[in-house]
Amino acid sequence: MKIVIFGLSVTSSWGNGHATLWRGLCRALARRNHYVVFYERDVPYYAGTRDLAEVPGGKLILYRDWESVCSSIGVSLLSGRRRGLKPSAGTASSGSFMESGASCSRGCFILR
Repeated sequence: MKIVIFGLSVTSSWGNGHATLWRGLCRALARRNHYVVFYERDVPYYAGTRDLAEVPGGKLILYRDWESVCSSIGVSLLSGRRRGLKPSAGTASSGSFMESGASCSRGCFILR
C-alpha cells in the first residue's frame, strides 16, 4: 500500500524526537512491502543538520510551502478538490506541529 505522511521531520534528528519515530515506522512499513511518501517542509534549521537523505523503502519530498505541495498533487488550494485525478494513496497522515495543519489534513483526505 502507498502511505503518504506529512510530518515535521524525518531527515534531521536534531532537536526533535519525531525523526527517530518516523524512521522506525518507515522501516517497519517497508519490511511489510508498503511504500511511504514522506513530505517534510524544507526549513533552514533542519536543512543544516540533516542526518538522513532517503526514506527507507520510500520517497522523501522536501517542500517549500503548502502551495507547492497542492500544485504538485493537483489540488486546488481554494476548493480543496483534486483536478480530475484519482486517489493516489491507500492512506495519508498528518503529524503534529505542522504549520498548515488544517490544509494538510484536507490534503490527507484528498490523497486517500
